[in-house]
Amino acid sequence: MEEHGTDGKKSGGLTVSGEEAGLKVIGLLERHFGLPKSLLHRWIRTGQVRVNGGRVQPFARVEEGDTVRVPPFAEAMAGEAGETKAAVQDLPELPIIEEKDGLVAVFKPAGLPTQPGTGHEDSASERLRAMSGDSAFPITPAHRLDRDTSGVLLCGRTFQALTRAQELFRNHDGLGKEYLAWVEGHWPYRGEHVLRHYLSKRLVGGHEKMTASENPADGREAVLAARALAFNGGATLLLVRIFTGRTHQIRVQLAAAGYPIVNDGKYGRPGGGTMYLHCFRLFLPDGTVFSAAPSWKGDFAAAGDPSPIAARPGVRQREKRGEEMRHDRRNGKQGSGVDGRKAQRNGARVLGKPGSHERGTPRPFRCPGGRASRGR
Repeated sequence: MEEHGTDGKKSGGLTVSGEEAGLKVIGLLERHFGLPKSLLHRWIRTGQVRVNGGRVQPFARVEEGDTVRVPPFAEAMAGEAGETKAAVQDLPELPIIEEKDGLVAVFKPAGLPTQPGTGHEDSASERLRAMSGDSAFPITPAHRLDRDTSGVLLCGRTFQALTRAQELFRNHDGLGKEYLAWVEGHWPYRGEHVLRHYLSKRLVGGHEKMTASENPADGREAVLAARALAFNGGATLLLVRIFTGRTHQIRVQLAAAGYPIVNDGKYGRPGGGTMYLHCFRLFLPDGTVFSAAPSWKGDFAAAGDPSPIAARPGVRQREKRGEEMRHDRRNGKQGSGVDGRKAQRNGARVLGKPGSHERGTPRPFRCPGGRASRGR
């Protein structure tokens, strides 16, 4: 965003750049000034913010070349707010894996939250903002990875690229996500094996946790496919592809199947060390692949390039239908056109037959002290 002195005031006008085109007015002001939303809304509501000379609603979208007038004291207030955040500039940079068409794939380390929150001043989004310098649109994550999950984090360098990436994550048929995970126990299934659960958030032991069920009425459908790559003592290295995007999906489903992720203190056994879950690859519809190997060391180090998961299980439960079933259950109804017994019959199995989704022989994936698995 550039200064454009159209009214002779110190603040002048702000010209919308191509990178910012499509942003909402409130988002544009928040990104440029870093001031509280309540204050920015007040400016808009009282007419102190105008676009091309006219009053505007906070959620109206701006176009490239639009001139946005702001109060003459806006820059001074932003400067004062910026001084309190000067430490952000000293944050370490995130390694850039690859860039393409406005998309930026970076490596997020374990232990770093994607967004700042209570008790976490440092975050991937703050580091990316610092890396963006004076860019009109700071590099922004298009999705989230759990704080203790490492791996590929896809971001947008422009607003258009960001919204395009976010749409891909909403449409799970258009984007492939594969993870590497060390799980406790010896994975017994040959080839690609599908897990299907229904997840919901519940209060367990005084803490909120995601829980898994076989009943479609108990939550939102979660589907993944997994293939064993290597074994190391009492642990198995899995390649996992998710076909839905649920909170803690991989962690919950693998734990429900009896194979929790190593050192997952929330859904498995606390180990006091690294949780071995890593976002390994992202596949875009145009064939672009962003990938990065984990930085695991010692017995759990992993190196190789396993062939992608080939299974394509259907997602049986639609979001709208799932909401209807949960609403009916809360109100003591059986549902319109589907009674409880029929819903039970239509519910997908949680664990299917071993090898039911086997697709050929993967390339071996090796780890120190273990042996490679070829799906046998």
